[in-house]
Order: sequence, then C-alpha cells, then structure tokens
Amino acid sequence: WVVARYNRQRMTSTHRRAGKFPKRAPHRGKRRIPPVILSGQPDQLRLVAFSDYRVQDIQLLVSELEKLNPKPDLILYGGDDLQRFREPAGENLFEKLAAVSRFGLCAVAGNDDLPRPRKFASGRHVFNAQLAPVIVGDYAVVGVEGAPDPGPGFLLHTEKDIARHLQGQSRAVGSKKLIVLSHTPPEGILDQAQRFSIDGRPRSIGSRALRRFLRAQT
Repeated sequence: WVVARYNRQRMTSTHRRAGKFPKRAPHRGKRRIPPVILSGQPDQLRLVAFSDYRVQDIQLLVSELEKLNPKPDLILYGGDDLQRFREPAGENLFEKLAAVSRFGLCAVAGNDDLPRPRKFASGRHVFNAQLAPVIVGDYAVVGVEGAPDPGPGFLLHTEKDIARHLQGQSRAVGSKKLIVLSHTPPEGILDQAQRFSIDGRPRSIGSRALRRFLRAQT
C-alpha cells in the first residue's frame, strides 16, 4: 500500500461557522462509479509516488522521470495544489507526467485543495482514484482524498464516510491486490505533526478508518 503524508492549513469549526471557509466537502460514496480497467497484465508494478508539490519545479520532475530506465509503470500523486499541474496557458502537466509512465498517473486531492479542483486530476491517462478505482492486471489503486473531519483544511470527510468509501471501492475491485493512495496517513503510522498543535506538542493527524481498513487487508 502507498500512503502519502500531507501538510495542513488550520481550519476550525469557528471559521466554518463564520463562513470564512467552504463547508466540508460532501461524501460521494453513495454513487458508485465502475472501476477504470487498464489494458495489460504486469507481474509487478514499478511505482513513483509523491505528494504536496507546492513550490517544486514540475517540469524538472518530468525531466528526471524521463531518465528512468525502465520507466515507471504507474505514477501516484497524493494531493494538494492540484491546480499547479494545469497551467493557465492550458498545458496539462499531469498528462506530461502520465506520458513518461507505462500505464498513466493516479491522483487524489489533498485537504488544502478545494472540492472543485478535483477536476484538475484529469486528462489523457490521468485518473482520479477517489472517484473510481483503477485496475491494472492483478492490482487496483483505490483513493482517499482530503483529511478526516474535524481537522485542518478545506476537503474533509468524517471517519464514517472514509470507512464507507474504502469498503465500497474494495468491493468494486474484488480480489485485486490493493494499492491505497491516501492523502492522510493511517492513524499511528507517520501521523505525528507539531504544526497547528494547540499546546505545541505533536498530535495525530491520521485516519482511524484508514488504519482499520489496512489492518483488515493483512
């Protein structure tokens, strides 16, 4: 499983009540979308995973990935600042990244992404793994966007909704080997963060639902 860590922007319930930030994004797990099935039967997958590309040079990343031999089978992006990959001039940098891989790129939105920028994770061989799982041979990528609510950020889901979403995606792909692409870490695994801590001590920013789901797969 691949679980991407994330950075956060503090957003309190007081801010929401004051109308300063968008409300929690609605959960979309009730409307099931069939999995995206890619052609090919790889014995194993060569993955490149990254997240939180806030200021880094995306063109430089493309150039470095082009040097890989063999090239990656699949590229995974764990969210935040999705709009940086869709330049105002119209160039889709997600597509450029997908083009240097064998099967394409899977992405999820981060907690600092607004709900509407989900549309930026799209294009030729670009797949939003939150909206539909992606199947490659015996493997399936399932996505978890945003972060648990209550928590900092804009794109938040309750633990109950995260659990329901993961179970729904798991059922949709059957017995495939799961690759979980999550913006938030599972609770208890690389989930301690000091940033935005009230008392200055590290606190958990992980998802209990994600932890339980991963444990159930082992």
